[in-house]
Amino acid sequence: MKLTASTVVAAPIADVWRAYNSPEDIKAGNSASPDCHTTVAAVDLRVGGKCPSRMEAKVGSAGFDFSGDDSIGDDARALNTYCDWPRSAAGDFKRRAKRHHLEILMNHPRHALLVVSIGSLLTFGACSMPPMATAPTASTALTARLSGVSEVPAVVTDAAGAVEASLSPGSNVLTWKITYAGLSGPATGAHFHGPATIGQNAAVVVPIKAPLTSPITGSATLTPGQAADLLAGKWYVNLHTVANPSGEARGQVAVGQ
Repeated sequence: MKLTASTVVAAPIADVWRAYNSPEDIKAGNSASPDCHTTVAAVDLRVGGKCPSRMEAKVGSAGFDFSGDDSIGDDARALNTYCDWPRSAAGDFKRRAKRHHLEILMNHPRHALLVVSIGSLLTFGACSMPPMATAPTASTALTARLSGVSEVPAVVTDAAGAVEASLSPGSNVLTWKITYAGLSGPATGAHFHGPATIGQNAAVVVPIKAPLTSPITGSATLTPGQAADLLAGKWYVNLHTVANPSGEARGQVAVGQ
């Protein structure tokens, strides 16, 4: 990837040149964040001269060695800079335009951090480089408590039960385990219903396949919309019997253990 950044520095070119090339200025200002500092810097303004520096975390946990080759010299400068991954930078000071142009070529899966300090110098480092965003890997735990009181309308029953479920990110695979006891008779049906909040009835969204003896286990792949409703607390589990065909034990599914 090629990243090009440019800025006009509102300062005399001599001051900018000194800030960019003075080892003391480099050590004073070359940090990617407040928890970093540059411990070593050297500048040899001759064609082929070396321009090494080292940036470290102040707690001493990590550090990066930068090196450079000066290919033009003192009046103008083209500097090839690199550290632990292939990277090059070309700095071109133009006295009339007072513009500093920097190009960074990166062939590494992690991005380098580029910090532009207006009126001073350009610094580039990675002490506090944030990790690349990654998709979540942990499944979301879901639970429900089943009872006749939660039915709409409520049902008088000794039935009670629990739902333990999880939703896998990315694949939207819902897996479940349902345990119960005290039904008036064998379960004749079991379903996930939605979308509905507590006190509302809704259609079946995921039928639960037999066998329906406790514990009931199973899985299903949800659509993105179904997953969103489930995580929003808009699904419930319902167990049906002959005596209570509309449902004898129900529980609202919610995120959490």
